[in-house]
Formats: sequence, C-alpha cells, structure tokens
Amino acid sequence: MAPFSRDMRWTGMSMLLMLCMLLSGCGKSKVTRTNYDSIQIGMTLEQVQEILGSGKKVEGDGAGVAAQYGVDVGIAAPRAKGPDEYVWESGEKKISVFFTSGKVVNKSEKGL
Repeated sequence: MAPFSRDMRWTGMSMLLMLCMLLSGCGKSKVTRTNYDSIQIGMTLEQVQEILGSGKKVEGDGAGVAAQYGVDVGIAAPRAKGPDEYVWESGEKKISVFFTSGKVVNKSEKGL
C-alpha cells in the first residue's frame, strides 16, 4: 500500500479545515426566549451583545418610533430621532432591542 502523496494530504487537510469552518458558523442560535428574557432596561449595547452576539443596526429616520416608546417630541418640535434599533434574527425568530443614549429602553420579539 503506497503512502498518500503530499498533494493528497494537503487537499485532505484543506477540505477538513473548510468543513470545520463551515460547521462553526452553524452553531446554536442565540435568538432564544431565555436570552430575550435576560435583556433588561438600562443595559448597554455591549452588555446585550455579550448575550446575543453582534446585531444589525436598523437604518432609518425613526419616524413615529419615539412617541411609540414614550419619548415626548412636543407639538412644535422638529422631527425627533427615535431610538436606535438593533435586531438579531435566526430563521423566523427575531429579537429587536431599542437604545436611547446608549441604554436599552425597550425590546420586542417575534417567533420565540
């Protein structure tokens, strides 16, 4: 029985490395009821990311969101910027967390 050639060993090791990298990206989702319940009003983005990992910031002007979360925008006030929204998704499950001045002011979930 002839030993494997050097090229075959490198090919095999490369394929094994790619498989390991692929599988590590398919880890268990952090978008769970337990993690959602762990998020508390007043936490920082960094604290939330310790629980959920990196989220995606929702871009937009926040029109109408400020009043929804109890921010007094006043009648004559210019269009106020609403809270910053970050989302974490896994399939049909979604966690949204809203931050004002760097602190959690509200959260919502879908499909947990």
